[in-house]
Amino acid sequence: MTPNYLVTGLPRCRSAWMAALLSQPYVPCVHALDDTPWPVVYPHGLSDPTCAALRPEETLDKTDGIPVVVIMRDVNDSWKSFKAMASRGDFKVHDRALWERWALNVKQFALAAKNVRIADYAELEDPYIVKDLARHVGVDLSIPYIKHMQLLKIEQHQKCLQFVRSRSR
Repeated sequence: MTPNYLVTGLPRCRSAWMAALLSQPYVPCVHALDDTPWPVVYPHGLSDPTCAALRPEETLDKTDGIPVVVIMRDVNDSWKSFKAMASRGDFKVHDRALWERWALNVKQFALAAKNVRIADYAELEDPYIVKDLARHVGVDLSIPYIKHMQLLKIEQHQKCLQFVRSRSR
């Protein structure tokens, strides 16, 4: 099933945060399709930081007509952030030249996509811009909720969920 909307950009562009923010009770926002059982047969949003970077043409074909949000982040900042995260886990850090190619793919995707809103990474600090991006993909969020989510770090949120799940067994 085609997603209801797509949020994409370079890795470490806050797409996981956007997935948590945009998830609704009956329309979850899936982060990174590769981590999801396929095919997804229920209505969903997709917040995948790699699809426009790695597969821009395929992503254009699959998102024709659906709302798209592209988050632009400085290549160097994205790469450094990923490198720092990778040092804490089991992630392969790709070389800087590959990151540059991915950034070019994301820019080309953003220019070619239909029904697209482009936001700079720093703009995600403004709750009114976030509200506009959410409205673009069909999700209505309140400013207090957005402000609350802006204070939340996804890593902390995921650890909290893991703790709750472990206690409920």
